[in-house]
Amino acid sequence: MILEILLSQDRALEHGIDLQQCYQKLDDYMIKKGMKKISGGVYDGEDEKAFFVNWDLYRKLPKTDWFWKAIKAWYCREEGNEMSDRVDYIAEYVKFHPEVIEQYGIEKSNI
Repeated sequence: MILEILLSQDRALEHGIDLQQCYQKLDDYMIKKGMKKISGGVYDGEDEKAFFVNWDLYRKLPKTDWFWKAIKAWYCREEGNEMSDRVDYIAEYVKFHPEVIEQYGIEKSNI
C-alpha cells in the first residue's frame, strides 16, 4: 500500500509554515511505524500495517496546527500501483467534515 501526503509550498508560505519541517515530521512518524520512504511525502508499506498507519493519520493529521494550512493532496493506493487506483483522502474526509473546505480554503478542484 502506498500513502501519498503532498504539501503545497504556496499554502505553506501563505501561512508561515516550514514545509521541510512538516515533511520531516511525516518522515519520522512513517519510518517509526515501519513504512518505507519512496520520495518526499510518499511511503510504501505492507498492506495491513499501512492500513493502520493511514487510519491513525486520518484521525491525527487533521487536528495538527499545520495540516490543513499546507496540504495539497493525500492519497492512498490500496490495490495496484496506477494513479487511477488512488483513494483521495481529502475528499473522503470532507464528506464528513465539510467545514474544512471554507475554514481552510481547500480548493474544491482538489477534492
